[in-house]
Amino acid sequence: MLEMEGHLQNCPKQGYPAYREDENIEKCILGLGTTLVATIEEAKDRISQIEHIFCSQIFPTFQLKSENLQNFLPEGKKAREDVCKEKENDLILPIERLQREKQQALEGNQSLKLEWGTSQN
Repeated sequence: MLEMEGHLQNCPKQGYPAYREDENIEKCILGLGTTLVATIEEAKDRISQIEHIFCSQIFPTFQLKSENLQNFLPEGKKAREDVCKEKENDLILPIERLQREKQQALEGNQSLKLEWGTSQN
């Protein structure tokens, strides 16, 4: 910032004749440009430091948690699938038993109908 003020002081002021006014304006603009570039470079350096801190200190923690979660999920998924298969098997057995009983009842009904139809004739 002090550099910028110094360059502004070197710039020609209104009301004061300058020997080489174009040259002074040129020097002033070049000085301001140099100061602006230096300020941008300093900001970039600070941003790079922040990125480094984030990536080296904070991000690995997130990455580690993410890896742990990814390792946990397949195991959890497998466990949930196993539980679902067990429940499905537990339900399939009673369903099959009920289907057999239904079939036996239908066969029993058919035989009763045949007996009933034969006894009425």
